[in-house]
Amino acid sequence: MSKIKFFSSTTILFVSALVLVASGLGLYFLSHPISLAQIFNHHQPGTLTVHQPSSELVNQPFKVDIQMDTAGQAANAVGVYLHFDPQRLQLLNIDTTQSFCQFYPEKKFDNDLGIVSLACGSPHPGVTGKNTVMTLEFLPTAVGATSITTDPKSKILLSDGKGTNILYNPPVINLNILQNL
Repeated sequence: MSKIKFFSSTTILFVSALVLVASGLGLYFLSHPISLAQIFNHHQPGTLTVHQPSSELVNQPFKVDIQMDTAGQAANAVGVYLHFDPQRLQLLNIDTTQSFCQFYPEKKFDNDLGIVSLACGSPHPGVTGKNTVMTLEFLPTAVGATSITTDPKSKILLSDGKGTNILYNPPVINLNILQNL
């Protein structure tokens, strides 16, 4: 009596390779989230970038520029939500004079909770390319490493009649606060 061969070695190799590729893609998209709208509508991902020094001196104010890049697409609204350690940093000011925005439904901060909330926009077509959304002025209050993180609810919305979010990979700002000599 002969045994029935269910899978050939070629089939097992093919299925193993397919599982490996699917796992790799899954891990990539978990670490680099992208919305279904970006995949199916072929929108380029937008970015938020931060321009700041890597280290600051305690009790010496410093500025952080939050800039968006629409990757050549027209965007007319942005929401930037940040968290910071209120034991190490205090926010002194939010400056939006360089922003494309003309209205601000939300522009506030809370030094007790360590949050910054900015939601703003302008009429169609908005802005294309790079724009400084806000400049934050912080006062470091304690020595040590700290960070400013971008909340996942942050968005860059296209002026496409649908408000398609194109924000991709929101930044984390790492700072080292040094003793003032």
